[in-house]
Amino acid sequence: MEFVTGTPKKSMSKQDLAALVGQTVTLDGMVHALRPLGGVTFLTLRLPDGAVQCVAAPELLPGDLCEECAVTLTGQVAAERRAPGGMEVRLTGLEVLSRPAQPMPVPVSKGRLKLNLDTELPLRPVALRNLRKRAVFKLQEGIVRGMLRGVQASTAALAIIPMADWLEEPAASRMNTPGMAQGNWQWRADAKKLTPALAKEMRTMAVRYFRHTDK
Repeated sequence: MEFVTGTPKKSMSKQDLAALVGQTVTLDGMVHALRPLGGVTFLTLRLPDGAVQCVAAPELLPGDLCEECAVTLTGQVAAERRAPGGMEVRLTGLEVLSRPAQPMPVPVSKGRLKLNLDTELPLRPVALRNLRKRAVFKLQEGIVRGMLRGVQASTAALAIIPMADWLEEPAASRMNTPGMAQGNWQWRADAKKLTPALAKEMRTMAVRYFRHTDK
């Protein structure tokens, strides 16, 4: 058995780019959309935390480049008020790492996917590549975190937040259901989800709302 050694590579996120205007960066992501326009090609690169508009001369891009190709690209971050997020990456190089074996079963680059439920559910992992679909989950995450902050910011002397809420588990993960004599207190948290990042978030929130003590 062979083991991989070395330091894992940390991919740059969309959030990182805001502080790098004027600098050259390297990004790893998926080609979400390609749009030739006025002598340049607009490439939307999908990253784990969002999408970034990239601009390239047509001759810089491989002829067989298509949506859902995995790529590594290099370019300069530039301020552009018309671009999503107010910035874009002006490409100087692009390497294709892999190409899709076949076209996507649904047009994930469209602004809105008009799929009925019977069609969407079997294709959910693919449909969630659509930026509008992903935005729904980001909004839901914001609502959950907002509720957690509201509980801790309240004037209550004691704030109790179940672990299932921190982990954003579904309703079936609740510890007990009032009025039910059986089936309670059986839920257990998945140890793999109890990450250092979650512990840091919990501590940061507790300190911010004066619910933490080092004693």
